[in-house]
Amino acid sequence: MNTTTENNKLIAEFMGYGYQLSSYYIPKFGLYKSQYGGGIVWEDCFRAEELQYHKDWNWLMEVVEKIESLEIFDTDYFTFRIDGGLSAIVEDMYGNVIVDSVGLDCDSKIEYVYYVAVEFIKWYNKQKN
Repeated sequence: MNTTTENNKLIAEFMGYGYQLSSYYIPKFGLYKSQYGGGIVWEDCFRAEELQYHKDWNWLMEVVEKIESLEIFDTDYFTFRIDGGLSAIVEDMYGNVIVDSVGLDCDSKIEYVYYVAVEFIKWYNKQKN
């Protein structure tokens, strides 16, 4: 599996989506797909390589909103900031930078936000242990 797939799995688990039968159940992003033979089926399970956090703002903004709703140690909260499309930063309530994309060379705003979300989740998981 490539790094994007591994990072998307990390995000899906952070978001609390269950992993069963080699796919993640994410009804919010399910869609209608044509089935062979003309039928239409509701598809709401995604294999790891089908997760869209790295390229779909709808998927990624859900992650940003969850990060901003987190509390650690009962008082600490986080702000996710996108600065002019050239960087993304997550700060704690005191303005301390937890993770940023400074020095990263990305081609798009979504890449910056995705990178910072992934790195924040890695940091957050370490805090819980």
